[in-house]
Amino acid sequence: MTKISKIKAQLISNQPITEQMHQLVFQTEANEKWEFTEGQFVMVQHEVDHELVVRAYSISSLASDLPRLELVVKRVEGGVMSNYLCDLRRGDQVDMDGPYGHFVWNLGQNNNKVLVAIGCGIAPLKSILLKQLQMGGGNVELYLGSRLIKEVPFLKYFSDLQAKNRNFKFYPCVSRETGVCQYSGRVTKVMLEQNIDFAETDFYICGTANMIADLKQSVALHGGNLKNVFNENIYPYAN
Repeated sequence: MTKISKIKAQLISNQPITEQMHQLVFQTEANEKWEFTEGQFVMVQHEVDHELVVRAYSISSLASDLPRLELVVKRVEGGVMSNYLCDLRRGDQVDMDGPYGHFVWNLGQNNNKVLVAIGCGIAPLKSILLKQLQMGGGNVELYLGSRLIKEVPFLKYFSDLQAKNRNFKFYPCVSRETGVCQYSGRVTKVMLEQNIDFAETDFYICGTANMIADLKQSVALHGGNLKNVFNENIYPYAN
């Protein structure tokens, strides 16, 4: 059973990674020793007009990085929490608790892993990807979808990671531009164009409910077992 801890977090870095998304790095201190499994999330708290606002944000760093903790936050127009977090400055303090969630790196039994995300769905998959590479073993593929090339989060980071890891393949998928990226189209289209052994692969999906349903259907139609498909819909908590 996961032990939930109350966490004091001090911001040490706030870096924009796209026009709307920020990478926030915190130094954390819990009321007791705490840990998490890659893929889990924390609940962030902020008081607005004497009311406590609480939102879930997936951890995008490795558990071994603690007490350093990384979150990816997308600024949402009118979003109380997302704007508060994106505007944080170095040294600001934030209250959290966690970890929560069952969407974690070690659910599947196959050596080969396919990770699929759109937008800020990359947050838990970045953590899961880094853990898979840390553990070694089979091949890992990441399909990361955005409308425009400038909206692909961590584009250079994942490209550099691919160059350093022979068992990792990165597919940035751009749906509304042509000629700017090797992989044109939605993540489902690009994934189906690759030579994936659907029956011997675990799939980790993070995005909208419609995108998750679409990918599950594609996996099933191409010989995959839905027991090997794991998903997280983080968008209800994005604002």
